Order: sequence, then structure tokens, then C-alpha cells
Amino acid sequence: MKNPSSAFIQNCTQLLASEDSEHYIRRYYEFINGGDEFYGSNAPISEGEWGQLTVAKQAELAEQLLNVPSLTIRYPGTFSGPSTEDLQMFVGLDLLESLEGDFMQVESYTKLLELPKLDRISFDIFSHSSGYMKEEWSVLDALLSIHTEGFKGKLEGLLKYKEKLDLAKPFPIQHKDPSKIEPDMDKLYASLKKMVTEDFLYKNFAK
Repeated sequence: MKNPSSAFIQNCTQLLASEDSEHYIRRYYEFINGGDEFYGSNAPISEGEWGQLTVAKQAELAEQLLNVPSLTIRYPGTFSGPSTEDLQMFVGLDLLESLEGDFMQVESYTKLLELPKLDRISFDIFSHSSGYMKEEWSVLDALLSIHTEGFKGKLEGLLKYKEKLDLAKPFPIQHKDPSKIEPDMDKLYASLKKMVTEDFLYKNFAK
């Protein structure tokens, strides 16, 4: 039997008891269910039963079901699913190695660097370039931007990159004047791919 992650349980408890408790109660249920009601079917209890549990029991069950080697969390709509802020919900998952999701509203994935075993990530990157425009990108986000095809990003070997690159370091914005940043997201991503290469990142952000 695995040892429960006390860090995850503590973090989960704090979020479930926060001012945004209703949001996190719903979102944690979606995560343990494998996605929203359109996709999810993994939860061992109904959403109503989940809502009746104490915060302590919710955190304990969430740890049991989410602290596993691989997670896939699906959402059907472009504007559904977790935000960048919601990534803090994963903090403390010390067994998670692979994470795949329809995280279309996430603008920066920096928070995931706190997961010690996470090695493979695969996401829908619909809003990712918005994080660049808002000056929220880390080197991890720049790295993910060059491992994309269409609106999908897939990065393997994250642990090796963490050994060699300072992935948590803020990625500098090239144009401080907002009027000079390409407003069209497709064109912006295309221009970023021309600028950002693995060679560029190793030259500028190697440990």
C-alpha cells in the first residue's frame, strides 16, 4: 500500500475550506471522476454523495484517487475545465508521472514543476499563448510551446529537462510594448516557435 501524501491532503483541505470552497468541491470531484459529467465516469461515488462528505473525507478520497502514476482529465468545451490557478489542486501528488487533460484555459503550467515525479504532460493549449502576453510564462511554458501540433502540446522527459534547464525561471517577454505583441494567437505562437528552440533555451537557461 502506498503512503498517503500529507502535503496533498493539507493543500486539498485548505482549498476545500477556502472562500472558493464551492468551486473546489466541484472541481475536485471532476478531477477524481476523470472529467466533467460529459466524460467523467471514474468516481466511486456520486457527486451528491461527494458533497455530503466532510472536508477531511473529501481530501482523503481525493488523495487516494489522484495520487496515482497516470491521470487523464477530459472536458468537452473550449471554455470549460481548469484555469491556471486550479493547477494548485495537484500540489502534493508525489506519485504522478503522467498527466493528460483538456486544460484549455490554462495560460501557464509552472505550478506543475512542484510535482516531483511528473515526467509526461499532454494538454490542449488553446489559451496558452495568452500567458505569454500577460508575462506569466516560465521556461517550462516556452519549452512546451515548441512541443506542439495545432492546439495540442505534448512533452516527455520533463524530469531530464528539470535537471538541465531552470524551468521555473520566468521567460522574458521580447516586446515590452504591448502594441508590438502579435494579437493574433495563431501568428503569435508561430512567431514564438521561430524564436524558441531547445538550443535557444539551453544557451539561455541552462543550470
